[in-house]
Amino acid sequence: MIGNLKNLLGSCQDEAAAVAATAPTDALPADVAVTIAGAHVIGRPGADDKSARQLITTARGAFFYGAEQPRAWLQSNWPDLTDVQRQHALGLIGSLVIAAKREQEAAAAAVRGGSRWANWQPIRSV
Repeated sequence: MIGNLKNLLGSCQDEAAAVAATAPTDALPADVAVTIAGAHVIGRPGADDKSARQLITTARGAFFYGAEQPRAWLQSNWPDLTDVQRQHALGLIGSLVIAAKREQEAAAAAVRGGSRWANWQPIRSV
């Protein structure tokens, strides 16, 4: 009897595993996530402050961050991504750009507010 139950439950588990293996997943493929995580963001100044652009370099090419360029880059490198996976990848790219902007702003603020080593004065003893 127990053997029959194991056979019955085993076949259900095998079917569930087969369905899970063939069903499309919304998780981002590892190679896409690793490529985006290894990307480097370079700030490119423009003619004025509002025209500055972010250049994103990856192992699979480079593109300027904007409305259509990241989407086209994803499509050319991974055409089989689902819409959910593509949105997730675009979100990762956007968060990478935001983090790079914060780092650049923090570095600029540290330079502005830091000590001026060239303006030092000797300690005067009393």
